[in-house]
Parts: sequence; structure tokens; C-alpha cells
Amino acid sequence: MEINTVIKHLLSDDQSLKDYYNGRIVSFAEVKRRMLLLEHGQNCFVPDHYYRLSQEKSFVGLTSMSDTLCNGLWHIANEHLELRENRIHVKQEKQTDWQELITRIPPLVLEAVFLCKQKLLICTNVETIQHYFYEVILPSTRYTALPYPYIPQVEVFLAKRRGFHDLHLHLNGSTETDLTWQDFLQSPDKVYRDMMDKYEASTPDSLLFKEQLEQESLYRPDQIYDLLRIARRLRNYIFALLYPTNKEALIDNKEELIARLINVNSPFFDSLKNPFSDFFSDDIWENYPMAIEGLMYVIIFRYLSKHQEDIISWIFHFYLLILGLANRLLVQQTHQFGFEQFQKLTVNELRTESEKEYSKRFLQLCGNELRNIRFLEGRFAPKDSEYKNLQLLTEIHKGWENLIKKNYKKLYPTNDPPELKLIAHFIKIKESGKDDYIRHKKLRKSVWQKAEVLARMKKKNASCVRDFVGVDAAASEFDAPPEVFAPAFRMLRRQGFRHFTYHAGEDFFHILSGLRAIYEAIEFHEMGHGDRIGHAVASGVDVDIWIKNVGPNILIRQGEYMDNLIFSYFLINEHNIQQLKVLLPQLALKITGYAFEIYEEYYPVEMLKKHGNCENIVR
Repeated sequence: MEINTVIKHLLSDDQSLKDYYNGRIVSFAEVKRRMLLLEHGQNCFVPDHYYRLSQEKSFVGLTSMSDTLCNGLWHIANEHLELRENRIHVKQEKQTDWQELITRIPPLVLEAVFLCKQKLLICTNVETIQHYFYEVILPSTRYTALPYPYIPQVEVFLAKRRGFHDLHLHLNGSTETDLTWQDFLQSPDKVYRDMMDKYEASTPDSLLFKEQLEQESLYRPDQIYDLLRIARRLRNYIFALLYPTNKEALIDNKEELIARLINVNSPFFDSLKNPFSDFFSDDIWENYPMAIEGLMYVIIFRYLSKHQEDIISWIFHFYLLILGLANRLLVQQTHQFGFEQFQKLTVNELRTESEKEYSKRFLQLCGNELRNIRFLEGRFAPKDSEYKNLQLLTEIHKGWENLIKKNYKKLYPTNDPPELKLIAHFIKIKESGKDDYIRHKKLRKSVWQKAEVLARMKKKNASCVRDFVGVDAAASEFDAPPEVFAPAFRMLRRQGFRHFTYHAGEDFFHILSGLRAIYEAIEFHEMGHGDRIGHAVASGVDVDIWIKNVGPNILIRQGEYMDNLIFSYFLINEHNIQQLKVLLPQLALKITGYAFEIYEEYYPVEMLKKHGNCENIVR
């Protein structure tokens, strides 16, 4: 059993968030108890007495909520982070642990509490705060709050090559939590509308979104909207407590205060702008809102380190719990496995407002010193008309030009700028409105239409298409098989497109299904030198380990099982596998038997090589 601090769950405490949301202040004793229960929930087979010792060890020296927020989080940050020339880095040996940690706690919080003790903010007058912001906060949070390990060999490589080549980056869904959080608080109304559009739609994506909300939060979109507005006023009220200019507006009674804070129908301390930006000009707030947030955290942590059981401690705890909820809805959690879990993050529309323009994403990817990227292949979803494609591609190129002309060239005027190339990324979609004769009819039509548009644009030699270096298809393999995309991909190949990727063998019911998907992708899409199968996990999984993980019996659809049997029959014959030829009669009997169950007619094995899938399930 791994013994680790239970305080890593501090921002995942849904019960405490519900208490605050319902107007009840959470005590330090309750937080301690709930940290133990959250740790226990990770592995219920370990007896409580082990977790109780872990709880005791985690809270040694912590006697209040202020202690837990300030010192408890600092111990976690200090274990994982280091400071080199005013730049925060992850300790080399802690990189894997860090990646898991930030699924629970967004990195900006940990960086701020780390800086609070590593680089003391001596006092809080305007001049000192401004100096601290520029010299300490901004270097590690200018464009991204995602630190990386300091590895000398990598630093030499970066200096020599002026950045990495990233050949697989999805442009949508790449904005980090701490950036998205700023847009959540700035425009909760727009976030709410995007959520409701998804929540109320009668689509497979809507079902996934509802599953995610019920799995991770049990909050409806309107409640999340309320919490975002509450978070904004919590931030404003903390500033008013730290820098009181109107003491008459402050409330001494805690019960009355929380009632006012959670009443979203009142204008009580509700303003859009982060009040901690008042120390700076408006352009600093507009350009570096995440860094301003980091400064806010440092100032609050500094205060909490000097004051025990202060009102600010529970207000800040409430604020961080709302941030933690947002993070869980944006970042795949360590208990979530498989592509379907990941897909819930891709369809929930929570990043829509943040990703309407591309500049922030490109700055984030290039890093705070704009030296991470030398060559970037970005994936975008093509549209069904030339006009829509031109609109999208214009926005992408506009964001890239902003990176180069307004930022990169100012830092590195003599360097060749980074390059951007694009991949047209087709998305697998679950079948809806089934046709009696053609499986996935709507998706086939949509993919073909979008492919035709790309082919026309290439034929016209449109300038935006010159940056295309490949075509891709991805998303859940359970939604659509390779053959749905094959006609469009072959057409694009004939029209001069080169270098195709198809994601296959990533997720499967049976490992043979994954291997068959890989084979079909290669065969149906006529893939060859310069093409790529995305991930192809099934080809690298140890079959014995897979069987041990899933157990000796699984459920699988009859059509898929029959396809696997036909695939086995085909491979044995095609490659003349003498040791397995003795199984052919048995395979043929099973294949024709399942075919009769599915189609209620007899078909020979050779004819069944072209049959479709079926929804019936067998064990």
C-alpha cells in the first residue's frame, strides 16, 4: 500500500463543497475526516487503521484550516517542485507523481504556495507587490502554469534546436485548467449556455456529459453556474477583507456572511474583474489574468501563514473547492480508464469559451519563454463547406501570427520562427437513426462531404490548404469502424493528400477486436510508408495480462465476435498457419452458426467476410 499525504484530496472534497453551497461552514475536524474517507475510497480493500495512520501523519503540526491550506499544501508542493533562477521546475524524480497530483490540484495553486515560502513577499504595499509580480510570479506563469523538470540534456537540446517537434497536438481541448478557470469566472453566463446546449441535446454526446456530471460532481449545469458566480464574489470578498476600503460593507456574522455570498440573485461583491489586478494597469490584467490569480494565491497564503482560524481560511477553502470541481470536469482523473472516460472531457463544451481564439493556446504550448516549440502539427476538425473551413483556418493562422509577430519576434528577433502545419482530423461518431441497409449512413455521408470540400480546396490551390501535411481519424473505436472512413480517405489520397493516420486498436472488448481494427485500418485505407496507426495498443498488450485484467469471461456483441472469428479464419488461410489449420472446421461451424442467429439465413464463410456488425450480445 502506498502511504501518501491525504491532503492531496483537499480540492476533491465534494461533501464540504455541498455544505458551503447549502450555507453551512465546514469545520477543520470535518475536513480531516473527509480526507481520510477520500483516501479510503481509492482502495477499499485496505483496512481503515492504515488510512488512519496516514491521516495522522498528514496532519502532524496542522491544527487549523489555515494551517492545512498554507502548510499542508506547501508540504505537497515542496515535495514535487524546485526553483532554479526564478523558474519553477518539477523535480526530475517526481515527474510521474506530479502528473497524477495535478489531476487533483491545479498546478497554479501549488506553485503559489511553493513561492510563498521560497520567495517571501516581504510586505504588501503596491510597489513591493508589483516588483514581486514581475520578478517572481510572471516568469513561471506568463503563458502557462504547467512546469516541467529541469533536465540538463533537454536544456542543451532546446538551446541547440530552439524547440521540440510536436507531431500530434489536438488544437481543441488543449487549454489548461488555470487558464480556463479565468474564463469561467469572467464569463459564467457563456459557459452556462454552452453547458446547457450540450445538456439538453438529445445526442450521444449529451448522454456522456450527463454521465460525467453524475460521476464526478452530481451538480447540474445551473448549479455549476451558481458556483462560478459564487467563486467570483468569494475572490472579491477576500480582497475586501485584506484591503478594506469600505469596512461598513463587511459582515462580522459568519452565518449571515455565507448566506449573502451564496445568494446569486444579489449583487453582493459581484464584479467581473479580479480585484487583485487593481495593483496594475488594465493591460496586465488583460494579458496575464492567470499570473494575477497566482499573485492572489501568494498574498492569501502569506496572510494565512500569520493568522489561525481566520474567516479568510474558510472563504478561500470554499473558493478552492469550486476550482477543484472545475478541474475534475476538465482533466481526466486517475480513476478514469478507457477512451469513453476521456471522451467525456472532449464533448462537455466547457472549454468552448476559452478556445474561441487560438493565441492563448499557442502561447501556452510554446511555454513562458516561448522556446518549447520548433515545429507543430496541429489537428483540427474539417467543416462541411469551404466557407466554414476558411473561417476556421483563418482563426488558426491569426492565432499563430499573433504568437510569431507580437511575441516570438520580440524575444528572438534573429531566430527563424516556429512552424505550424495542420492535420485534418475526422471524428468517429456513434451511430444514430440507424438505416435498414447501410450502417453508419449519416457519418459516411458527413465524412465524404467534408473530404470532398478539402479535395476541392486543394484543387483550387487554396493558400490555407498548403499547410496540410496529413489526414487523421480518431475518437472512440466503439463509435465507428475503419471501413466507414475508407472511401473518403482513399479519395483524398487520389486527390494528392499524403500521410494518413487512423487511430485503431486503442480500446476494445476483446484483444482480437483491437488487432482486427488495426489490420482493417491498414487494408481498407491502403496505408503504407509514411502513414501511421494511432497508438495501436492491442498490438503491444501482453495477452496473458489482458486476460488477467478482464477475467476469463467477457460480454461481446455477436456481430463483433463473428467478425473476430472470420478474421481468425482469414489469417490462418492467408498466411498458411499450419499449426492452426486444424481449427478451421470448428471456426467455420461457429461462424455459420452465429450468422444464422444474426441474419436468420445461411451464408457461407467467404460471403460473410463483408457482413456488418450486430447489436446482440453473447458471453
